Parts: sequence; structure tokens; C-alpha cells
Amino acid sequence: MKLDTARKLALEIRESEEFTAFKKAEKKAMSNEYVAGLIKAFGVLQSSLQMQSLNGTEPDETQVQQFSRLSSLLYDTEEGSAYLLAQLRLQKIVGDILQIITKAAELPLSEE
Repeated sequence: MKLDTARKLALEIRESEEFTAFKKAEKKAMSNEYVAGLIKAFGVLQSSLQMQSLNGTEPDETQVQQFSRLSSLLYDTEEGSAYLLAQLRLQKIVGDILQIITKAAELPLSEE
């Protein structure tokens, strides 16, 4: 299999409007110390909750509440809201690509 196609796809993603918008929103959000701190804490909690889910364990209720509060605080700021929305749009594109590749390889998809 040629990896050149994957490299072209990676380049197309990096040149996409979604990626450009995400990087712009990220730069603006990270220039605000308060928002940058919220984003870092949000990412740590998000990863922890995802790992719990992947391990089949019930999420820690305290972490769920903290995650909800952090989400609200981020969406209440212009920079945080723009960052999260741009991240979601980019993740949607990457998810769609992954789904296409997974189907082509005839690998099972998780329907969760």
C-alpha cells in the first residue's frame, strides 16, 4: 500500500478551512491565560472520562460535574466557545475520514 495517499490526505487536512479555523481559534484562546487554563483542565478531564468509558467503568460523578462546569465556563467566553466549536468541526471531518477508511478496510465500527 502506498502511504503517499495518506500523506496527501494529511496535507489536505492541514490546508482545510476547518484546520485553519481551529488553529486560529486555538492561538486566540491560548493567548488568554484564563481560557488557556480552562482548556487545559477541560482536556485532562475529557481524557480521564474517555478512558473510564473505554475501560467500561462508570464515570466518576465528581469529574462529570467538574467537566460540566468547565464546559459552561468555556462556552461563556468568546475565545473558549470559538475554540471548542472549531475543534468539534475539525474532529467531525477527521471522524468522517476515519469512518470511510474503516469501511474500506472492512473493519468493524463501534456504533456507540
